[in-house]
Amino acid sequence: MDPAEVRERQERALIAFVLRARRVRAHSLAEDLDALAKLQNPSFTVTVNAETRETTVRSEYPPEEQVESAAARIRPLLLNEEDAHCIKTMNALLYFARETGADADAIAALKKLREDWKVVASQKVSRSAYEVRVKQGEAPEEALADHELAYAWIYGDVVHADTDKRQGAHSFGVEERFHAAVPLVARVMVLTIRTLNTLEWLHGRRILPFLHDAFAEDVVVTRRVVVREGPVFVAPFVDGALPVLPALGAEAGSGWVEFADEFLPDQQ
Repeated sequence: MDPAEVRERQERALIAFVLRARRVRAHSLAEDLDALAKLQNPSFTVTVNAETRETTVRSEYPPEEQVESAAARIRPLLLNEEDAHCIKTMNALLYFARETGADADAIAALKKLREDWKVVASQKVSRSAYEVRVKQGEAPEEALADHELAYAWIYGDVVHADTDKRQGAHSFGVEERFHAAVPLVARVMVLTIRTLNTLEWLHGRRILPFLHDAFAEDVVVTRRVVVREGPVFVAPFVDGALPVLPALGAEAGSGWVEFADEFLPDQQ
């Protein structure tokens, strides 16, 4: 491949990642980074009643809708065919780091970051913290590791409707699938923010190409009320058609009337 094409492809990967990662960093789950970091590792509180010896296990999770929206934001980072795919991004960072003569420590740190992504993004590499087992009636016992349940929730319940994924974890119920997905989503979010911070550091030292537009572009919608000022025109909708639409900046033309003239009472 032509060197210019290679460079353009690497730059495109970085731009795509920056735009997506900024959306991830702007997500409500990332507002408290300490709390997000804790979600990476499932925790349980075990309580024993000293008198009755009754034992309870308590765990807490964010609202499913909040985690679902976070899963949608991280999804392109895990898809091989996306420009923003995490490994494409890491390869691009290494490409430009080598091109600009970054030192050995910087290269080693980027390689370590790439390995971290390979572990988190792989459905085959297990980082399981627990396993869930169920048995219904006379049916054989079923067991799935938490990372298998997590991907069943992501692919079967949320961002896709993969019947096979969901069917394989159907017996465990959506609640168990969701509980297993929370740490996975949190890990990807934390690693995304970590990678974005690294990218910003490299960009600030001109180790990367100029990506100002990717950092300056709006990536999330924050306004819930929008007020726009300017002339408004209306026209009758006759026989399924409007009068000819004028070009932007041109006079409204025949058939169009200013909103105020149409609806305000006549001023005598």
